[in-house]
Amino acid sequence: MIVVRIWEGLGNQLFQYAFAKALQMRTGKTVRIDTNRMFIKQLEGRRIARKYSLDNFNISLQKAYDCENKYFFLKQENIFEELLYELSNRNYLPSFYKETSLEYKPQMKTVADKVYLMGWFQDERYFIDYRDTILQEIKPIKQVNISQHLLNILLDECTVSVHIRRGDFTAAGNTLSLDYYNKARKIMEKKYDNPYYIIFSDDPMWVKKTYAVGSRAYFVSDEKLQDFEELYIMSLCKNNIIANSTFSWWGAWLNQNPDKIVIGPTEWFKYKKINIMPEAWIKI
Repeated sequence: MIVVRIWEGLGNQLFQYAFAKALQMRTGKTVRIDTNRMFIKQLEGRRIARKYSLDNFNISLQKAYDCENKYFFLKQENIFEELLYELSNRNYLPSFYKETSLEYKPQMKTVADKVYLMGWFQDERYFIDYRDTILQEIKPIKQVNISQHLLNILLDECTVSVHIRRGDFTAAGNTLSLDYYNKARKIMEKKYDNPYYIIFSDDPMWVKKTYAVGSRAYFVSDEKLQDFEELYIMSLCKNNIIANSTFSWWGAWLNQNPDKIVIGPTEWFKYKKINIMPEAWIKI
C-alpha cells in the first residue's frame, strides 16, 4: 500500500489528492490518503491546525487508518520524534519519502509499494493524463447555494475571476502588486469587450478600497461562502486571473471552458525560480 499525506490548505490538499489518485490509476497499486492528525504546521514557533476540506468533494480514495503508530514521529511531540522527523526530511528512512523541492520529478509517477509520501506535488504533469476522472472527483457533493444575483452574473458572456490573496502572504512579502492585476486586466480587455470581474480575496475590504475595477465587478466575499464553494464558483468563470496561490490555480484548472484565458504571475515565489503554471497559461 502507498500512503500519501494530505496537509496544509485546500489548494495543496487538491494537488496531493490528484497526485495520489493518478498514482493509483497509473500503477494499479493500492493508494490511501493520510488525514489523521496531519494538519499541524509550524509557523514562527507556533503550531497551527489546518482544516481538512476534501470531504466536501466526490473523492474516491480511502483514508489510511494505520499510520498513527508506524509514522508516529510526524507529530514531533518529543526530542526523539523530532530526530526521526529530521531523518525523514533527509529521506534516510526507506519506507518514507518527503519531497524537498517543487521541481517536477518524473520518477514519482511510479513509486515502490509500502511507502509513505509527503510532499506538495505541484505540477499538473503528475495527473494531467487523468484529468477527466479528477474533474469528476473534485466536485462538491452538496449543492452550492449561490445567490440569484451571482448566478445571473455567471451567465455573462465574459466572466473573469480575479483572486487577490493577502493574509499570510502579506506578512511573508509574497503578495502580487496591483500593477500585475492591471496588466492582466488589459490583456483580458484586448480579447473581450467589457468583461465582468468576479473578485475573490481573503481581504475584501482592502481590495474594495484599493483596487478600482469599475461597475462590472462583484465581490464573492459578500456571499459568505466556504472555501470549497468559492473554488467551485471560480471554476465556473469563463476566464481566470489568478494569484500566486494554489487555491486560484485550482479554480482555473477546474475551469472547463475550452477557450478560457488564464493569466498568472511569471514570478510564483519571491525567492525561488519555480513556476507551477501550465504551459498554456499566460505569464506576466
